Amino acid sequence: MRKSTNRKSVLRITLQSLPALLVAIVLIIYVVSFLPRSTKQMQQGSALIEYKSYYELTVQGKPVAYFDSLTDSCMSENITPQADSSITRREFINGCWVSKYAFVPSCSGRILTTDPDSMAYKTIAEANKNIEIVIKNTAEKLERSIKSLNKKEEELKYYLSVHNVSDDGYNTMAYLAGRLQKQMDQAKKALENIQKAETAKQTSIKLVSKYTLVYRDTADKVVRIACNAITPASKKPFRIIQTSDESTPDNASPTYLHQWLTPATGTSRDIIVASYPGCQLSMYDADGAKAATFSGKANGRGRHDVPPFLAPDGAAVYTSDGRMMGISYKGNIISTRHFGLALKNLLP
Repeated sequence: MRKSTNRKSVLRITLQSLPALLVAIVLIIYVVSFLPRSTKQMQQGSALIEYKSYYELTVQGKPVAYFDSLTDSCMSENITPQADSSITRREFINGCWVSKYAFVPSCSGRILTTDPDSMAYKTIAEANKNIEIVIKNTAEKLERSIKSLNKKEEELKYYLSVHNVSDDGYNTMAYLAGRLQKQMDQAKKALENIQKAETAKQTSIKLVSKYTLVYRDTADKVVRIACNAITPASKKPFRIIQTSDESTPDNASPTYLHQWLTPATGTSRDIIVASYPGCQLSMYDADGAKAATFSGKANGRGRHDVPPFLAPDGAAVYTSDGRMMGISYKGNIISTRHFGLALKNLLP
């Protein structure tokens, strides 16, 4: 009888202790997430992303033309019937592997990075508000361009008619004539599509953005993985993107974006920036790229003194002892609190 009573007593005490035990486990996990990161972890927390973008003119949701730039009153002259390299903007940007929750590993391929075209959405909104005028102005611009190309074509034809293949420069002029003809054909096709859009309903302009992760796997092989933009397109400069298969590379080290007990960005202190230095350069060698860390100082007014070459937008900023402070953007340190609990300020 006494043994049975003892067993019941032990069971009761155990059950009563479970909530306290669970709370203790959660607290331990949360405290561990605050542990300073080593230099290697900082570097492994950095991500390199290839960013591509272009504009589409759509009719009833279907693209009919593609182009590379936009003002609020006119599209670019460089309009093509397909999205090719001639109208695609391409650059490399920095990112940071992050966990969704600030106390348990929850990355699932998520990267905090920037939107290089965030300022374009205001222009797109204005253009779509006056889409008829934009299309009309663009058609007139293309017509002027075609007239100019016609004049050049006549000059080339005249040159070729009075010279022969043995004359200096003849082959060069013949080559240019062929290139000019292709340019003419493209401009006429673009004008045809634009003129059709003038009378169409449900016409709009949109920006297409594409992110691709570039990294070296554990075998030191360069791997490229397409990523999906999770943050809705807006004027916000930051985005959460996610690998298409929601996987995180084995050698990546995601960080936690805490909302409380974080190092103040408004305090003068020594800092460390983890980045892919020079990734914003036009001839950047992504295949040979490696992440690195750089020391600097926070000036006490939310800014740091690390040059943009070493601290590109999207690079993680840590205290000198390895605690996560925030993300570098235009020379500012954007606190981890800016992104919200469980990344709520960047997720749909």
